Amino acid sequence: TALLEPLADAIGRHVRQGPALFADDTPVKLLSPGNKRTRTARVWTYVRDERPWNGQAPPGAWYQFTIDRKGHHPVNHLSDYKGWVHADGYSGFNGLFGDEKASEIACMAHIRRKFVDVQQSQGSAIAEEAIKRIAMLYAIEKEGRGLSPEDRSALRNAKARPVFDELEEWLHAQLPKISGKSPLAKAIRYALSRMPKTRPWLDNGHLEIDNNCAERAMKPIALGRKNYLFMGSEGGGKSAAIAYTLIETAKLNGFDPQAWLTDTLARIADHKITRLDQLMPWRYAQHCACLAIGPPSRSALPDAYVAKGLVIHNTANASQGATYRLRPARRKIAKRLKAVIRAEIVKVRKVKGFSMRAASHRSCYHIPRSSGQTGFCRCALLEMKAVRRPSRMQLRDDSKDHLGSGYQDQSGGEEDPGNEKIADRHRTGWW
Repeated sequence: TALLEPLADAIGRHVRQGPALFADDTPVKLLSPGNKRTRTARVWTYVRDERPWNGQAPPGAWYQFTIDRKGHHPVNHLSDYKGWVHADGYSGFNGLFGDEKASEIACMAHIRRKFVDVQQSQGSAIAEEAIKRIAMLYAIEKEGRGLSPEDRSALRNAKARPVFDELEEWLHAQLPKISGKSPLAKAIRYALSRMPKTRPWLDNGHLEIDNNCAERAMKPIALGRKNYLFMGSEGGGKSAAIAYTLIETAKLNGFDPQAWLTDTLARIADHKITRLDQLMPWRYAQHCACLAIGPPSRSALPDAYVAKGLVIHNTANASQGATYRLRPARRKIAKRLKAVIRAEIVKVRKVKGFSMRAASHRSCYHIPRSSGQTGFCRCALLEMKAVRRPSRMQLRDDSKDHLGSGYQDQSGGEEDPGNEKIADRHRTGWW
């Protein structure tokens, strides 16, 4: 993770440059050596997502790990931020807000959740009516999804503001009619305390009605808690935060995290730190375009490769399959192409039927035709091994059983039985 930490920090800077972001935290277990138990640590997330109002900036999710939930942690994370912060009512966020600081926007989903709990436990008619009124606000918000900030603001003022004002007045009227110590009264008081901080949503088209973007970003951590159970150390928690940042940002941008990370790890070691933005997930499509191929999660193979001039359809045999040869002008990018090809082909150990042969004078990709296997398979990992010879380099999979007996190599002769020793070195991981 030390190699990828600058990339995660760059994503964090990108998130903090937006006009509004979503903030939340969730507990995780941290191993406490010597105490024979675990302690409760926290993972914080800050999300920038401008897609609901067609913003030009790509989305991103930035995660941070801390050993406790003290309020100075979010203050340190967003020390220079002066935009809008969607947050719940946790008092630890209060240090973010004030003059010359960030502005708070409350979450309607948290308000609704209180009434849902009361309605499910007590079947209260007042709670059910509150849920219906909040649903009207969400229906209006759905109409404005995808509109510009100005159009969203106009729609909210025309339709949502009357519903919002009536809901607030109705809650004030219901509170004296019920017991002040009842759960319903607590839900109403919570709603009335948070609704004034939700009101800026009506006038600003850049804001959302709730904090669900951050809630969704916390889902992978909630699933992980059931699998890895606890963080081994503070360093392990910070490494996990870096991994979450990279993986979830790639997913938000619509790319396969494994394909993007495979390509990034192949380039980052000798990449200039001043050009770190070129390795961002949202630049992955541009990088693939520079190689004259589409991103692995969006392309169709092999037709897309042939159509974009990357390969020439060399042979096509209905009984044995097809071979695609790399164009002479494209041979210099074979090393980078290999990293992208890895993300496109089904794992050799699971589905046999693909071999990659790169001679010194050309590169060929042979796809045998078999039952249930026609052509390339998308979005998976091909584990290839390199065989060094005095005259050529071959890139092949671990097993050649699917090529059949008598497979012709590039020189036209039978495959050399002496390759058995080389295949053994493949299986031991020699490159």
